[in-house]
Amino acid sequence: MNEYTQPRIDNRNLSSLPDKTYDVLIVGAGPAGSSCAAYLARHGHRVLLVDRKAFPRDKPCGDCLLPDAQRSLTDLKVLESVSRAGRILENATVYSPSGYSFDVPGTYITCPRERLDTILLDRAIRDGVSFAVADVDELKVEDDTTVAGHDRVTGETVRAPLAVVATGYHASLARASGLLQNSVPYAIARRRYVRSNYRLDRMVLMYGKRIAPGYMWIIPVGPELYNVGCGVINLPHLNTSRLLRRAERFIAEESEHGRELMAHGEPVSPVHGAALRCQLIGLPPVSRGRILAVGEIMGTTFPFTGEGIGKALESGRLAASVIDRAKRRANYRIVSDYSAMVDSQLRPQYRGYIRAQRWLTRPSINDFLAKRIQRSTYLQQEFARFMQQTGDPRRVFALGEIIKSYFK
Repeated sequence: MNEYTQPRIDNRNLSSLPDKTYDVLIVGAGPAGSSCAAYLARHGHRVLLVDRKAFPRDKPCGDCLLPDAQRSLTDLKVLESVSRAGRILENATVYSPSGYSFDVPGTYITCPRERLDTILLDRAIRDGVSFAVADVDELKVEDDTTVAGHDRVTGETVRAPLAVVATGYHASLARASGLLQNSVPYAIARRRYVRSNYRLDRMVLMYGKRIAPGYMWIIPVGPELYNVGCGVINLPHLNTSRLLRRAERFIAEESEHGRELMAHGEPVSPVHGAALRCQLIGLPPVSRGRILAVGEIMGTTFPFTGEGIGKALESGRLAASVIDRAKRRANYRIVSDYSAMVDSQLRPQYRGYIRAQRWLTRPSINDFLAKRIQRSTYLQQEFARFMQQTGDPRRVFALGEIIKSYFK
């Protein structure tokens, strides 16, 4: 396998752009924004993609790409580059609060977000997208044909008939654009990178009684490089900061893999935190007039797994398809179809994950299910299909399926 070389991004500002008017303006160059931009450019549209930070830039994440993300990366023609930039793992091990464990074989690609996002942005630029560094703090509908984006750093304004908000967990622009109704995050996560000689060839997911409702992970993302983190649901009665600190101590002091990892290595990054928006809640109007939302700002992250890159990429593709149709028919009312597309094509996939989270955030049920999966080939297969996203989580997290496992 060839060694990974990170693409070089021309981090221009808006003042250096020859044009200030485009077919589509996209704010946020993460996976959702870059995928939306790339698809639109491939259909011949003039797209300006902006991000408030210069690239390469980091973003707190678990760095794991499940099969839905892999399918989108294949479609975008970057899967090989992403695989070269990270690692391909063939197994994951899940530990229950009392230490019961089971393996989940599959194909998992891990890649640090600094690399992933740069690869996706480079792909969009090579497809014909214009990119600039800009902190767009306002999207203003000027008239029936124009949305104006204002950069508060340079004072420049760019215009397009349509705009897309793809700002991840940063909510200010979505809120100012009238899209965001609930800015309280669904969950909070933290992670840091650790470089270690400890050999771990799989993802490790751990649940603990003292950090419920939450879980921890150790994910290999490169040669001797590991993403170590934890996340908890942001419930009103919980002190999430305290739970996250407990989780970090648990990984370093009580988990076997965590102790060995730290005994043979050291942290190489600070602890970074992020808010997570999950299960498509908090943003009912995914489009308002000529402005659409894609990615995590609309809640594309799955509950239970915390994986959101795949659905963020998919939301970018859906938005691009409806924008392309609207522009080709010269009928911008068509963009209102986007909400229905999200409801019909994305929302149903979240129902099983919601049920999975309800089960696994209760330590006693988590332990019972882990023991049952240990002993049941049927449940092992169903859980593996669930993690590979070829099966419905409700095939594992349902009383009838548990009873069935005793006879299969």
